[in-house]
Parts: sequence; structure tokens; C-alpha cells
Amino acid sequence: MQQKGAGTAVAEASAVVVRLDEGEHRAAAGRPRDPRVDAAILEATRDLLVRRGYRRLAVDAVARRAGVSRTTVRLRWKSKAELVLDAVLPDEEILRVPDTGSLEGDIRGCVDNTFALFRFAPMRAAFQGLLDDLRNNPEVRGALAERIYVPAIDGFSKLVARAVARGEIRRPVDAEVLFDVIAGSSLYRLTVSGGDPGRLADQLVAILAAGLRGGAAPPASVTRGTTGASPTRSITTKEQ
Repeated sequence: MQQKGAGTAVAEASAVVVRLDEGEHRAAAGRPRDPRVDAAILEATRDLLVRRGYRRLAVDAVARRAGVSRTTVRLRWKSKAELVLDAVLPDEEILRVPDTGSLEGDIRGCVDNTFALFRFAPMRAAFQGLLDDLRNNPEVRGALAERIYVPAIDGFSKLVARAVARGEIRRPVDAEVLFDVIAGSSLYRLTVSGGDPGRLADQLVAILAAGLRGGAAPPASVTRGTTGASPTRSITTKEQ
């Protein structure tokens, strides 16, 4: 029997490894994703976000906690930002702009949903770090816009159109500005200024409803803070 040289044996072994890797890759690419695996990974991500925060979150730790390999995670999400975005996005019902039949009811539903979104512990743990990473990750930034911002603006546009049709407001207003006012004020109260979110929600609904109708907003029961420059701009300004 002819004995193979060391070089030939190494070459054949390498060829086998390549063929196996390619076969495994094809199987992984064509195999349907197991929703139970996805759910375990996302749950592990949420748990570690709350425990460690966004910056200290590692894909290896997520894989260990979910009981899967790092490769399993990487086949599903290309970056930590993508993984975290999927993990913290809430149920679609929270993102849906409600149709209650009245301007105040619709605005109240939007305000309540926004507070629910930003009070979700994993979202609060991920928010600032995720925003920082989104600036350098156009793919994830696009996914965030597609899954949250675009549907929200469409919903707010319909909210305004319904209010105009019912005669509750005199003319259409910018749906993007309305969205920014609700989202920005809610986020600022929960993450910066503190205070009673419920009181802000009540006043925000009253002010927006009165403003959209063109009337005067009711006075606040308590005046907080002083006039002057606000630190909001330096915190919330997005890079273009």
C-alpha cells in the first residue's frame, strides 16, 4: 500500500475541512430559523441589558445565557446594535397610533404608549448607547426608521386628518412635529428632569389638544423651573 507524504495528507485534510465548513454554511443558510432559539437569545439580551447596560453587553455573554453558540447569534444578527434593537422593540400595539374617535383620546393614547415604551427597563438601559451606535451604523438606523419612525409618522398623519375631518382642528399640522413633541417631552421627563410622568401626560394632552384647536392651553397647576436656555438641545440633537 502506497504511503502518502505529509504534505499530501495535510492538503487532503484541509480540503475536507473546507468542504465541511461550506456544507454547514449552506445548511445554516437554508435551514428555517427556530423561533424558540430567537426568543431565547432576545430574552437573554434584555436580561443582560438591565443587569449590565448597553456598553458592557457582549454577544458571547448573550450566547452563553441563551444556551447557544456565538455563531448562532451572529448568523441571525450582524451587530450588537441590530440584536439590541430587535430585543427592545416593543409589541406592535404600543407603536400603533390609536383611533379613539376624538382628538384628546388619540393624543392621550399616543402619550401613554410613548411613556410605556420609554419606561420599559431594557429600552431605558439600551437607549443612549444604542443611539450612539446608530450614528455610525446606517443599516440599523434605517431599520429603526422603517420599524418605528415611518409607521409613527404615517399614524400621526392619519390622526391629524381624522381630527380635521371631524372639525376638531381648523387646519392640518405637521405630523412629524407632533410626534417629536410627544416623544421628546416624554423622554426628557423620564430620563432627565424626573417628576411625575402622570402629571406631564395630563398637561401634555391638554396643551396639545388646546393648541391644535387654536385655543388657549389651561394653566399648569404647578410652575416648575425657571425660564432660560434649556439643556435639551445638547442632549437630543442628532447628527445629520
